[in-house]
Amino acid sequence: MSSEDITIYVICHDLKSAKMAKNDELYTPLFVGADGQDTFEFLGDDTGDNISKRNRYYSELTGLYWMCKNSESKIIGLNHYRRYLSKSKLGGFLDKKDIEDYLKNHDIIVPKLYNNLGCLSNRENFMMAYFPSIPNIHDLTREVILEKSPEYLDAFDDVMKSNFTTHSNIFIGPKDLMNDYVDWIFPLCSDLEDKINSIRGHPKRLMGYLTEVYFQVWIKHLNLKVKEVEPKFIGIKLNLSKFIVKTRTARKIYETLILPYKKDKILKTSKKFIGN
Repeated sequence: MSSEDITIYVICHDLKSAKMAKNDELYTPLFVGADGQDTFEFLGDDTGDNISKRNRYYSELTGLYWMCKNSESKIIGLNHYRRYLSKSKLGGFLDKKDIEDYLKNHDIIVPKLYNNLGCLSNRENFMMAYFPSIPNIHDLTREVILEKSPEYLDAFDDVMKSNFTTHSNIFIGPKDLMNDYVDWIFPLCSDLEDKINSIRGHPKRLMGYLTEVYFQVWIKHLNLKVKEVEPKFIGIKLNLSKFIVKTRTARKIYETLILPYKKDKILKTSKKFIGN
């Protein structure tokens, strides 16, 4: 397989992030939300078949859509300018040989799942972190799945109950396989948007957040053989978050001193939005 058969697109959104992004024969910066913007000669998500105008709501998903509809590579990947996939905890970026070796025996490469702080389920975690204004967001999603793709319900319920998650819609896998995901997730997001458009206060990039978990639903339903690898973060803030999540003592301190306060604050906000 030639290097042109594998392309890892590195999501960026402005000149600073594009310059930070890894850029070589394997890794290519992809400027998302490029419609009407100066991409400074970087590849943008506003060419060919695209939904670049939806970036303010869909975040990196407009890049995912562009890759699946326009890339000529057989293997594609989505990384971020500060978030990549790594060989090991202290390792470097995945290279072409790593990817080829992993995909010989696996369907897709994703970041290692981690346990939500406080052992919260994905349902609880997302309500606390993002959606006090839409406490029933996953129930609305379940309604859409029941109507459009009921065969996914068991996987959806299992993932919502689970306290293991991942982040940022990061992956590397065959383009043909990812087209299957695109064909499932974007109609689901569109129908879900119709249900929540009248609800005030929801996060602008709602679909980008939700699909970080719903990606797992698709993987579980298809029973894909997954290769989990360490995420590689760039920057102090992201690595501090990783340290808290993955270090027992740091997790305990956070869960004892900070998490209860956050839970109480979110609960009060939730009650304000839903009128209780």
